Amino acid sequence: MITSLRAHGGRFASCPVFAVTPRRGAPLAAKTREALDLLNVTYVRLPSHAKYAWFHYMNKMVALTYVETIAQTAQITFVDSDILISGEPTLLELNDCDFVACPVDLGVVGSTGRDSQHDHFWSRMCDVVGLDLDELPWVTTLMEGARIRLYWNSGVFSYRRETKLGRTFLELAESVLGEHVGSTCGGGEHFIDQVLLGIMVIKRGLTYRDLPLSYNYPVIESIKMDIKGLRSAKVIHLHNSMSPTYWPSFISDLREAHPQLCTWLEPMGPAVNPAPFPSRLFNEALRIERGIHRKNYRASVR
Repeated sequence: MITSLRAHGGRFASCPVFAVTPRRGAPLAAKTREALDLLNVTYVRLPSHAKYAWFHYMNKMVALTYVETIAQTAQITFVDSDILISGEPTLLELNDCDFVACPVDLGVVGSTGRDSQHDHFWSRMCDVVGLDLDELPWVTTLMEGARIRLYWNSGVFSYRRETKLGRTFLELAESVLGEHVGSTCGGGEHFIDQVLLGIMVIKRGLTYRDLPLSYNYPVIESIKMDIKGLRSAKVIHLHNSMSPTYWPSFISDLREAHPQLCTWLEPMGPAVNPAPFPSRLFNEALRIERGIHRKNYRASVR
């Protein structure tokens, strides 16, 4: 992600970047630290959340809460690591609003209203946060064209640093997890962060703007690639497309949609884990431990 921002980000190419490891794990390799230094990245390692380190997306909230205390910019943009910047992402700049994100799709737990099997999950989230479910506005998803309760993909979003939205994100997630909220229709706690994103923006009374699909364009093996859509994308959400399994198909599509970008990316090859065996073993042990906590939580969801 960072390399593509530096290469293709236009006037944002030199913006400050913070890379955060917000929970326990094997240390970064010296080669990785050197690469981050060359890219002018501020790397931060933080301790795990005391209670909810097993929740994948607690990483995001812990990282944002910390970065809010050290960043000097007027806004903060969170970007997942599986992102490819293919052009100057102008619309990520806030200008006259407090928050921007993309309503990509139904995202497994999107709710179309009272008749949706997921609406109880949304209602419980709102109850814990202290927001009436009907206060949530409606949005039309950009992939399916479905009318659902406000639901953004949390892989890319910007907000004003002065709002301390990362701190709100963390506190609300702790409250929701403390009440054993989760989807009983699949995923358990997995989508809490995405559902919370819209709820907390409305709860805080912040102004917002929806981003177009070109600012969080999904490349997923189960969805037939729209070359025209990929061609217009400024921010490409890769998911697992750079894995060795799906790399050939992705590169073929990218070559057709973005020939110059493909020429730049292809020599890098697919994403692989270069960590030595002891580091991978340590991380796997942590993954298993967190998985046990996650399984126990899902059994307690109500």
